[in-house]
Amino acid sequence: MKVAVLGSGAGALAVAADMSRHGRRTVMAGLDDEQKELDPVAERGGVLVADGGRTATHPVDVAGSTTEALAGAELAVVVAPCDDRKRWARAISPHATPDHTVLLVGVGGGAIVARRYIEPPTVVAETNTLPHRARATGPATVDVTAKRGGVLVASLPAIPPDTARVMELIGDVWPQAAATDTVWTTVLTSYDALEAAAAGAAGAADTDAVEAADAELRALRQALFSRESRGYDEFRTAQGLTQTAAEALTPADAAEDVAGAGDVPGALMLASSLGRTAGVPTPAINALVSGAEARLGRDLTAPAPTLAALGLGGLDVTGLIGFARSGLFP
Repeated sequence: MKVAVLGSGAGALAVAADMSRHGRRTVMAGLDDEQKELDPVAERGGVLVADGGRTATHPVDVAGSTTEALAGAELAVVVAPCDDRKRWARAISPHATPDHTVLLVGVGGGAIVARRYIEPPTVVAETNTLPHRARATGPATVDVTAKRGGVLVASLPAIPPDTARVMELIGDVWPQAAATDTVWTTVLTSYDALEAAAAGAAGAADTDAVEAADAELRALRQALFSRESRGYDEFRTAQGLTQTAAEALTPADAAEDVAGAGDVPGALMLASSLGRTAGVPTPAINALVSGAEARLGRDLTAPAPTLAALGLGGLDVTGLIGFARSGLFP
C-alpha cells in the first residue's frame, strides 16, 4: 500500500515513520512554501525516530509535489495546523479519486474543511488528536511518545462503510484508534489544544482552567448527542501518558505551540461557536483563548474556523447533527 503523508512538521514526520514501519510505501509532500523543509528527509532517505530510548530510521520518500505524492496512494494523511487545512484541501481536490481515503489528524474539524473541496465518493475522515506526542529534535529526526488510547476517528458523512474503510487502512498502524460517531465528537474532544491554551495563557499548567473548559466540552457533546461521555482525565488515562501536555511543556514551549500550530483558535473557537448555537455557555473556553492572546500579543480568532466560516452558519442543533450524518452543506 502506498500512503501519502502531507505536511512537514514533527507530527507529519512521526506519522510517516509509523506508516513506513508498518510496511507502507510512504511518500511525503509539503505545501509549496514548506517543501524545502522536507529536504533533510530526502537526504537521509527516511525519518529517524527516538521512541523510549530506542532509535531507528524508517525509509520515507519525498515527492516533488502533492500530485506526485497522491498518485497511486490509497491513503492520504494530512498532518497540518488548522490554518493550513484549506490549502491542503484545495491542493488535494483536483487529484482526489474514489480510490483515495483522506484522513486529517490532529485536533478535530479538519474533515469539515476538507469536505468543502473534496467531494464524495472520496472518503474523508478526521481524528481528535495525533496518535502520539512528537517533537522534532533535528533534521528528519523526531522524538515520539505513542498514546495507548483516546484516539478517535470519525468520517464525514458519518456512514459506517466510510468509517470502516478508514479503520481498515490504519488499524494495524494505530491500534489505539477507535471509531466514534460524528465529527462533532472529534471536534469536542480536542484536549491537546485545550492543554496548550491553558499552558500558553498562564505560562504553566492551569488545572482549574482545564477542568472548567472540560466541563463545557462535555456539555456541548451532550447537546449534540455525542455518544462520547469521557472527560479530560479519562482520556489522559486512556492515552497512558504520565504527564498532561500542559505539565510537560515549559512556558516557552507552550507559547511556541500556541503561536505556531494555529490549533488553539481552530479547536477552541469552533467549540465556542458551537456553544452559541447549542445554547451552552463557554466562558472558560473563551477565557483560555483570551489569555493566550494576551500572552502572545496577537489575535488568535481571525483564522479560526467558526461555524459561519465553515459554511454552517444559521444551522440549529438539529441541522448540525444532520450535517455530520449527511455531509451535506446548507
